[in-house]
Amino acid sequence: MSGFTTASAEACFRPDTELPDPKASSSPEIAGALTRGEVDRVKALLGADPALARRGDLLAFAVAGCSAPAIMALLDAGAPADGTGDGLPLVLALRGKDDTMARLLLKRGASPNPRGAPTLPLRTAIGLNDPDRLDLLIGAGADLEAKERTGRRALHIALDQERFGLAARLLDAGADPFAIDASGANLGSAAMAPMARNDPQEAAAQRVLRDRLRPLRWPEPVPDERAVAQRAIEGVWPPPGTAGKPVPADVLALIRERRR
Repeated sequence: MSGFTTASAEACFRPDTELPDPKASSSPEIAGALTRGEVDRVKALLGADPALARRGDLLAFAVAGCSAPAIMALLDAGAPADGTGDGLPLVLALRGKDDTMARLLLKRGASPNPRGAPTLPLRTAIGLNDPDRLDLLIGAGADLEAKERTGRRALHIALDQERFGLAARLLDAGADPFAIDASGANLGSAAMAPMARNDPQEAAAQRVLRDRLRPLRWPEPVPDERAVAQRAIEGVWPPPGTAGKPVPADVLALIRERRR
C-alpha cells in the first residue's frame, strides 16, 4: 500500500487507513474504475477480459472504492475472496466505518485466517480496539490458535497492546489461556505487569484477567516470561493438571534456539 487516499475513502474508512494505489496495480485501468466505484465500467472490462477477475489484487481496489456492487461484480466473476492470499480485502474492509463490506467478504468466502497472514484480520480488529469487529471474525469461525512464526496468537497480540477487554473476549471464545510465544509471553505475566499507559477501563479489565488466574490453576507466584519459557523447555508448561494445550513443536524449537 502507498498511502493513496480519496475524499470518498476518508468518508468510508477510519483515520490512518492506507489504501492501495490503482496506478501501482498490474491492471491500472480496472483498478482505477474499482477505486472510483464505476461498476458499469468494471463489468464492461470484465466482460472483455474475464481473466482480469482472477488477478488477486483487484478485490482490494473494490474495497478501497467502498462499493459493494463492485465487490460483488468481481466475486461473481471469480475473484479470490482473499485477494493475493494475504487477506488485504478483508483487512481494509475491517477498517471501514461500518461492517457492510467485511460481512459481505466473509459471507462470500474470505477467510478470517488468510493463508498468507493468518493473524492479520484478528490483529486489525484488536488494533482498532473494536469488540464488534473481533466478534465478527470469531463468529465467522476465526481460528484463535492461528499463530505467527514466533508463536504469537491473537491473545498475545491483545495482551501486548493492553487490550485486556478484548483478551477476555478471546478467552471467552475459546483461546488457550496457557498459550505462549517464543519469548514466553503469556496471560499470567501480562495480567500481573504494570500497565504502560493510563487507561482506567483497561486497568479494570486487567484486574478481571488477574482474577481468572487462580480458577485456571495458574502457578503461584505467577512466573515471568523467562521462567515460563524455561518451564516449556523442561516439559512442564502448560502446568500439569491444567487444560492447556501442548506448546507447538515449532514454537518450542524457537524457544530452545533463543536460549542457546
